[in-house]
Amino acid sequence: MSLVMPEEGKEDEATHPPPHPPSPPSPPTHTHTDLLHKASSIQNILQEFTTSRGIELLVLMSLVMPKEGKEDEEVLQRALAIYTPDPSLGEALVELLLSPGTEAAGLALESLEGGMEGGREGGGEGRRVWCFRQGNTQASRKQVEPILRRILEEQERVLF
Repeated sequence: MSLVMPEEGKEDEATHPPPHPPSPPSPPTHTHTDLLHKASSIQNILQEFTTSRGIELLVLMSLVMPKEGKEDEEVLQRALAIYTPDPSLGEALVELLLSPGTEAAGLALESLEGGMEGGREGGGEGRRVWCFRQGNTQASRKQVEPILRRILEEQERVLF
């Protein structure tokens, strides 16, 4: 076997063998910092959305349907989130939503920990997002929205 030296400026496989095939990518790892950054990004999007439209309060609702063929009502899940750039408005509304004596008690809202704190972006201190699991999964947005509207109208002087 003979080794041929390449001409100056030219290289071939004899002097530089082909690289090893690339390793498969590692599965993504999500650190606590990554998740906080994503949550902060979502809060920034909500803040931008509400500010650009002059919205003081945003209510988000979600529904997770059971997979086809699984009609078990317990699999149906509903959640509700509230965003407001005004932490005092959010705190007052959450207190009303979780009070047993209000119409919202029928929704069986369960507070989920992990609401986002303000202060880093968007100015001001305090919580801006509150999340709830809706225990009464039979109450659709068509029932939830009027309940929220009535609470807001009844408590306008308190909340705004």
